[in-house]
This record gives sequence, structure tokens and C-alpha cells, in this order.
Amino acid sequence: MEYFGLSNKGKVRGNNEDFFHIPQNDDDIKMFIVADGMGGENAGEVASCLAVSSIALHIKENYNSIDDIPLLLRQALNSANKTVYETAKTDINYKKMGTTVVCAIIKDGLCYVANVGDSRCYIVNENNLQQISIDHSFVQEMVDKGLLSYDEAKNHPNKNLITRAIGVERFVLIDVFSKPFKKGDKLLLASDGLTGMVDYENISSIINNSETCEDAVKNLIDSANEAGGKDNITAVLICNN
Repeated sequence: MEYFGLSNKGKVRGNNEDFFHIPQNDDDIKMFIVADGMGGENAGEVASCLAVSSIALHIKENYNSIDDIPLLLRQALNSANKTVYETAKTDINYKKMGTTVVCAIIKDGLCYVANVGDSRCYIVNENNLQQISIDHSFVQEMVDKGLLSYDEAKNHPNKNLITRAIGVERFVLIDVFSKPFKKGDKLLLASDGLTGMVDYENISSIINNSETCEDAVKNLIDSANEAGGKDNITAVLICNN
């Protein structure tokens, strides 16, 4: 298994409020996280860092004692929600800070994915790209109700308005999914700085036409910046070679 992650502040934002985690050693838990923070000053950066650190710690401490991976993911994201929510109350500069999170664990031929907000997870095989996660956003709710088409949603003025985030409320709803992760499959976790700037077709094409995971991630970020780089850009790609 090959994987690579990279974050870039883009061309407009003054700082980077995204944060991510990938395994550091071959024997580490195959856990991957992307978070996109929000809040005034540096609060978004604090929220995303806290969330990723909290999730990673919870999973590492409980991975060998909990066989139910969806349950472990829910517990980990709930723990992160509590950490960010409680920290926000300690400093006026952190008030109402929060972060999106998408987290994946790969185990026994399956990928387990949990998300809150609009950071996404896709599975890529051959020329097919499928979104696993569900956006918790205003425009996604409109699409689900049949009030907006997919193309209308892409350019809607409120496309960045999310309806759920880690740390904003005392409790948060978490979606969890599982999919087979077969040989040749690739898994992409990304913040909306990528998915908001590069469409499905180009994401799929870049991944499938790049020689390595590292090349694909760098090419994805370059493509988002070439399209305007209006937000922080983070991508983590896992290739099941």
C-alpha cells in the first residue's frame, strides 16, 4: 500500500487552516484524516489541529480493544467534538471555532469512512470515481430535496455553507460508511479547497494518469491552484497497489 498527503494554503488565504494525518511507519494503523478548520484569527487552525490530534490519539489507544471499526470512528469523532467544543470556551478568540473532518481506516480489505462537514472521501478504480462521504452542506440538502441540480449546486453562492462541523455544538451527528477496498483501488480524502476547484472528471483523470501517489497529490494541488486556489487545499491519497 502506498500513500501520500500534502496541504497547501492556496493563492488567496493568508494562512492554512487545514490539517491532516497519515501513518508514519508501515506498521502504523492505516488511519487517514483531513480536517478543514473555520473561525476567526487562528481559531480554524487550532480547531483542525485539535480534531486531528484527538481522533488519532483515540483510535491509537482503542484500536486493539475495539473490533467494531464504525463504532471506534464514531467514538473518535465524538471525542474530537468534545475537545474542540470545550477548548472554544477557554478563550474568546476561539469562540465558535470548528472544523470539518473526514477520516478513513483501512482494515481487512475494507475502507471505513466517517465524516462531518464537506471534506470528502472518494474511491477511485480505473476511470470511475465515487464519492463515499456525504456533504453536510446547505446546497447538498437542496440537491437532496430536488431543489437544485448538481451543476447548479457547484456554482451556488452558498456552496461553502456547511450544516455540521466538529466543535460547534455540544453534540454532533456523524456519518459512517464502509466499502470494499480492492487491489488497484485508490482512496482520496480532500478538503473543499480541492473539490471546490477541480471537478470530478479532472480529479479522476489526474489520479489515473499520475505515476505515483505522490505525483497524483501534487498534481491535484497544482490543478486547484491553477484554477484559482481560492481556499486552503489538502489531499491524501491511498493506493492499494
